[in-house]
Amino acid sequence: MKSNDKQPSLTVMGVDLLYHGGKGRAPHFSVVVLRDNEIVAENPEVSLHRLIRLLWEYRPNILAVDNVFELGEDERKLAKFFNLIPPEVRVIQVTRWPEGFLKIKEAAIRAGLEVAYGKPSPLRTAYLAALIASKGYGTEVKLYEEKTKIIISRTASIGPGGMSQNRYKRRLRGIVLSLTRKIKESLDRYGLDYDLTFRKSGGGLDSSVFIVYAPREKLYGIVKPLKTSDVRIEIRPIYKPKISFLQQERERQLQRYLIVGVDPGISTGLAILDIDGAPLEIISGRGLDRSDIVNHVLAHGTPIIVATDVNPVPETVKRLAAMFNAELYVPSQSLSSDEKRQIVQEYISKYHWITVEDNHQRDALAAAVRAFRSIESKLRQVESYVSKLGLEIQVDKIKVAVIKGKSTAEAVEEEIAKLYEEEEEGEEEGEREEKTEVIQEESEVEERLREEIKRLKRERQYLKERVRELEEKVSHLEFELDYKSKVIEPDETTARTIEMLKQEVRRLTEYSRSLESEITALRNMIASSSKLFLMLMRGEAVPAKKIHMLTSDALAKLEREYGELRENDILYIENPGYFEKGALEKAAKSKILAVILDEIEGAGLIDALKKKFIPVLRKDDYSIGELYGSLLVSKRIIEDAKRAKKKLEEEASARERARILELLKEYKARRRRELLKEIEK
Repeated sequence: MKSNDKQPSLTVMGVDLLYHGGKGRAPHFSVVVLRDNEIVAENPEVSLHRLIRLLWEYRPNILAVDNVFELGEDERKLAKFFNLIPPEVRVIQVTRWPEGFLKIKEAAIRAGLEVAYGKPSPLRTAYLAALIASKGYGTEVKLYEEKTKIIISRTASIGPGGMSQNRYKRRLRGIVLSLTRKIKESLDRYGLDYDLTFRKSGGGLDSSVFIVYAPREKLYGIVKPLKTSDVRIEIRPIYKPKISFLQQERERQLQRYLIVGVDPGISTGLAILDIDGAPLEIISGRGLDRSDIVNHVLAHGTPIIVATDVNPVPETVKRLAAMFNAELYVPSQSLSSDEKRQIVQEYISKYHWITVEDNHQRDALAAAVRAFRSIESKLRQVESYVSKLGLEIQVDKIKVAVIKGKSTAEAVEEEIAKLYEEEEEGEEEGEREEKTEVIQEESEVEERLREEIKRLKRERQYLKERVRELEEKVSHLEFELDYKSKVIEPDETTARTIEMLKQEVRRLTEYSRSLESEITALRNMIASSSKLFLMLMRGEAVPAKKIHMLTSDALAKLEREYGELRENDILYIENPGYFEKGALEKAAKSKILAVILDEIEGAGLIDALKKKFIPVLRKDDYSIGELYGSLLVSKRIIEDAKRAKKKLEEEASARERARILELLKEYKARRRRELLKEIEK
C-alpha cells in the first residue's frame, strides 16, 4: 500500500537471506541500512544474532524483507524474532501488494526503481527491499497479541555477607516491593486489566511480573522503564502467534462442560476435566497468562468450576472464574504437598495414560480433582434421578444447575418447563398456520421464496469470502513453498566435509558472539563516558567520591586511588548502616562539603554528620551517572549543600544561644534565692 506522507528522517534496514544455518545454527543475511534513501551501512553477511543486535543499534523505522519467513521458518520462530527486536520497528514485506505476491524485481519496477538485468545478489536484494519500503510500498507484518509484560527485578547481585549485607538484601527487596505497589496502584487507577506474579522473600520481593492486557503504547505516561545500580523495570510487548477456532467447532465444543484447576505463578499449571471427572488436558508453562488459559479452556468447552489448591484464593483464579461466570472452588485450607501427591496418584491409577510432568501440573490437577470430588456424589444422584424418571432431557444441563445451587428436582422442573414452552410454542404456531393456510397460502409461498433468496444471498457472500480467504492462503502457501524450495540439502559427497567443519564453525561462532557482546558493552561504556565527561568539562556536573562504607579502610583505599580528601569534596556512601568514628572525624577535619546517600536512612550516621555540620543529601535528587568509579552529580548540589550547611550551623547556633539563656536564667533564679536568704537573716 502506497503512502504519500513524507517523513523528515526515515531509517530503513533491508535484509535478504544469504543462506540457511541448518540444524542448531542461525541463518545469515545481507544487510543494507538507508537513512533518507542514502546508504549509511551495509554488510554482505551477518548472522541472525548480529542482525538483531544491529536492529537495536540503528533502531530503524522499518525492517524491509522480500519474504517474512526468511526471519523465521514458522509463526513460532517469527514470534521469537519479534520478541527480540525493538518494539517500535515495523516489519514490511515488500513483495506483498494488494493484487497479490510479486517478485522483488517486479515490485521494484512498480515502485519506480531501475533494475539491472539478471537475478540480483542478496546484498542488492536487501538494498532494493529497503528502497521499496522507503517509498511506502509493501504490507506491514503483524504478529502479536495486545499484551505487555512489566518486569521488576534487582540489578545488583547479592552474595554472602554479614549483618550489613543482610540489611542491603532487605533494602533491595523493599525497593522491589515498593515499585511493585506503585505500578499496581497506577494500573488500578487507569482501570487496566492485568495479572501479577511475584517471588516473595524476607522483607519484600525478589522480583515481580505484570502481564497487562493492553498494547505497549497504552502504558506511555503510566509506567516508565527504569534502571539503577540496584533495580530495574523492563517493559516489553508480548509477541505471539494468534490462536483462532472455527466457529462450527467452537459451537460444538461449547456444549461440553468443564472443571478447570489452575496453579498460577511465574510458571503456571492448568488441568481441564470434563463434568464426569475425565482428563482432557494437563499442561504447564512459564509465562502462561490469563488469555493463554482462556484459549486452552475454551478450546475444550464451557467451564462451570474453576478450582485452586490454596486458601486464600489467588487473584488470577478469581478473575478467571469471573470471566467464565463459573463457580469458584477453594479448599477450606491450603492442600499440603502430601495431600496433593496422594490425590494425583489415586487419579492417575484410574486414568493411567496421563502423565504429570512437574509440580505445577500436579497442583492444578489436584485442585481440579478435589473440586470434582466435592460434587461427585451430587452428580451421581442427578444421574440416578433422571434415569429413574425416564425423561429425554440433557443430564449435563441438570448437573450444571445443581452445581450452581439448585436442587435436583428444581433443575429437572426448569428443564421440563423449557421443553414444555418450546412444544407449546410449536403447537400455537401450527394452529395459526392452519387457520390462515387457505387465505395466505400464496403470500406464504412468496415469503418463503423471499427468505430463500435472502439465505442464498448470505450463503453466496459467505462463499465469496471463503473463496477469497482460500485464494490468499494458496498464494501464501505457494510463496512459502517457493521460499522453502531454496533449501538445498548437501549431497553425500559433501556431507563428510560439512561434518568436519561443524565443530570449527561452532567454535568460531561462539567466539564471535563473545567478541560482539564485548564490543557492544565497550561501545555503550564509551558513549556513556563521553557524554558524562563532556558534562564534567562544561561544568554541568561535579564528581562525588564513592565508598562502600564510612570506615578507615575504605577512606584509605579511596585516597590511594583518587588522592587525599580535600575541602569541598562530596562523598557518596553506598551503605550507611555502619560507620567508624575515626573515619567520620577525618572526613570532618578535611572539611568535605556534603555526603550523598541512596535514601535518607541510617539515623546514627546522619545524626553524627549533622553534629559535624556536614549536610546529607539524597542521591536520586542529583545523580547523573557514573564515570570511572565516581558518581557524577548535578552542579546545583554545591549551592544546595552550602545552604544546608548554613542551616545546620544556624540551628546549632540557635541551640547554643538557647542553652546560654537557660543557664543565665538559672543563675538569676539561684542568685535571687541567695539574696532573699541574706535579707531574712
